Amino acid sequence: MSTIEILALVLIVFSFIKLIVIAINPQLWYGPTNPLMKLPALNHNVVNVVFLILVAIILFFLLTEINIVQIFVAMFLGVLLVMIMFVSNLKKIIEMLVGDTTSSKDFYRRYWFPSVVWLVLMIWVLWKIFYGV
Repeated sequence: MSTIEILALVLIVFSFIKLIVIAINPQLWYGPTNPLMKLPALNHNVVNVVFLILVAIILFFLLTEINIVQIFVAMFLGVLLVMIMFVSNLKKIIEMLVGDTTSSKDFYRRYWFPSVVWLVLMIWVLWKIFYGV
């Protein structure tokens, strides 16, 4: 079994567990009994670094099998699947984002890290498409 297949199995097992828990009692996954909710105010910078490390590890293994353009298109599929889930609550989500950011300066102050990651990925994909390097 390849590393990519192992990573896919990890995601499948995690997703099955999540679906089963939500089917039994959504509050166990999303509610106050979730262990993440009990942690004292999570430092978002630490969480960002942890997730960036995980992204780098998975990206490394993906790049051994497929190129960055293919990965980006797979991310597009993932974004669309997430949007299907969020569309029923889209008004609440937009209101939350608008309430958090009153200007583009506020938005980028709050979301600078994911914005930089996306910008780097977009430039990398454009470079690959147009220069093939």
